[in-house]
Amino acid sequence: ALGSTAGQGDVVLTANTGAVITKSNGWTYLVAGNITGVSPAVGQEGTKVTISGTRLLGDGNAAASVTLAGVAATVTSASATEVKVTAVASAARTGDVVVVSNTGIIVTQANAWEYKAAGFIDTADPGTGVGGTETIIDGFQLFGYGTKLDSVTLAGVEATVVFATRFYIRVVAGVGGAGVTGDIVLTADTGAVVKKANAWTY
Repeated sequence: ALGSTAGQGDVVLTANTGAVITKSNGWTYLVAGNITGVSPAVGQEGTKVTISGTRLLGDGNAAASVTLAGVAATVTSASATEVKVTAVASAARTGDVVVVSNTGIIVTQANAWEYKAAGFIDTADPGTGVGGTETIIDGFQLFGYGTKLDSVTLAGVEATVVFATRFYIRVVAGVGGAGVTGDIVLTADTGAVVKKANAWTY
């Protein structure tokens, strides 16, 4: 049904012969849902986003889909006042946040999300080592637009962060199996993930 103010009224069917069938007070328009906040409002792949508001699911009980700037996000939880999603990969873009409930109710906040150019790892020096090896990772937006790092793994093994900025990180490798090659994965406090495939070898 197209939007209207909240209230109750008749359902009226009119045939091509002019015959009319009416159901008195057979339809109720509910109060429209409203998005009041999107946090954070910028990010990249892996960013965990909380959408706050009222009647976010309309008369439904689940979120059928959520899009951030036109890109489908992964829904992790949903209620009438809060929907949590994880952003997937996308090129830089800005657009609406749209929540669609399992009954088809659509709640939109215009231009409420911005995908930033994804962070990336340029180099890791050295790219090989053993437990205790110190390596320097540099690149672009290594926090993925978060404020700090939650973790760094080298070939699946957690490393100890010694120093970190958005463009330069120094870590000490944990103990890994000899000959194992794998990704360098940086995870920010927002959940954003920046990684470089097969960039570390024990």
